Amino acid sequence: MIGGVVAAGLFGTATVYLGIYSYKNPDPSGCWVVQDLHSAWKNKSDAIARADAMDVDVTSGFPMEMHAVFLVWFLWGFWAKVSLLISIVTGFVARYFNEYAG
Repeated sequence: MIGGVVAAGLFGTATVYLGIYSYKNPDPSGCWVVQDLHSAWKNKSDAIARADAMDVDVTSGFPMEMHAVFLVWFLWGFWAKVSLLISIVTGFVARYFNEYAG
């Protein structure tokens, strides 16, 4: 019983935080990164300028806007948890009607 309550609490907490970071993200909307640099910048031109100043080659696919990457990850996680919750509830309802109503 305790394990189930703890698991449900962790599942609920993760779902809530994924929803918050998906739809009301408190982080800045711009977060540009360049491979091999350990800082982030608010716009693409600053990231490129810093890479040039540090003599770092900007590889293909960079600078990358990490805010968008994390937003997709949070959305995926949130909706995956919601769909799992819906399938669990649907399974319990189907089992109830199968055992007691049929």
